[in-house]
Amino acid sequence: MDLPVPTTIIPQATAAELRKSAWLYPHFVGEDDNTLKLSVHALLVEASGLKLIVDTCVGNDRPREITGGQPLATPFLQHLGEVGWSRDGVDAVVCTHLHVDHVGWNTMLENGKWAPTFPKARYLIGRREYDFWSAYDDEEQQAMLGDSVKPIFDAGLAELVELDHVISPEIRLTPSIGHTPGHVSVMIESEGERAVITGDMTHHPCQMRTPTGRSPTTTRRPPYSPARASSPNGPTRRFSSSAPTSPPPPPATSSATAQRSGLRCEGNGRSQQPRPRDYSAGRRLAGHPDSLFPQISTITRAV
Repeated sequence: MDLPVPTTIIPQATAAELRKSAWLYPHFVGEDDNTLKLSVHALLVEASGLKLIVDTCVGNDRPREITGGQPLATPFLQHLGEVGWSRDGVDAVVCTHLHVDHVGWNTMLENGKWAPTFPKARYLIGRREYDFWSAYDDEEQQAMLGDSVKPIFDAGLAELVELDHVISPEIRLTPSIGHTPGHVSVMIESEGERAVITGDMTHHPCQMRTPTGRSPTTTRRPPYSPARASSPNGPTRRFSSSAPTSPPPPPATSSATAQRSGLRCEGNGRSQQPRPRDYSAGRRLAGHPDSLFPQISTITRAV
């Protein structure tokens, strides 16, 4: 799902700084220097004996503030199949944190009830993150826990893990607290190379240029607000720009074995019902036929 936001959410994203990185235009920054082009997507990681999904987008059939209060109806599972993955073939799911745009496809509606989307997977959820949000008094956050998290506990598939949990010899979690109290990133080490799936430790490529700058945090209030922008683009995600509460992991590095799957993202015009006004087909990045960030966007092979 394409998610344009004002540059003010990242204090260091001034027009002068952005223009120092010409490669950011037009795919990542609007030509007016006022809009950062974010997205919501899942990532697939393949290691020896392991198929892992990191973060699961917004999900279908649940109205959220981030979607203008309208439920999505996207071909997420079809896209999964197009890259050779199946619901039963997923071994593990990691949620870097418990915000609505990172947990949605944990579950899906089956016969009117929420059921785990990946019935044979271990769902790895940070213990600190879960403890915080379970006690958080916010209506949408509790609704999300009810439809996207509780069903996997009820099915016996959830595993609460520590911030440095080791998933496999090649893949481990690393703490990146700040955006939320228990946020983790995913470290991949393979064939002498390293990569990091940052989650929301960073939100935009411009932060790779200035990794010591502030990133949006949402720790002490509801993660989303129905505020509307002054532009016709409609609702924007509202962030605080507080400094992280602990040092972030190393900046993400590109993996030679990472490859784009070429799949489209949620809300890019292929949904099975009309999209909400704020995330219509016209929001594709730079007019590309496919979003630059597909909903299922990366397969990293760790061997």
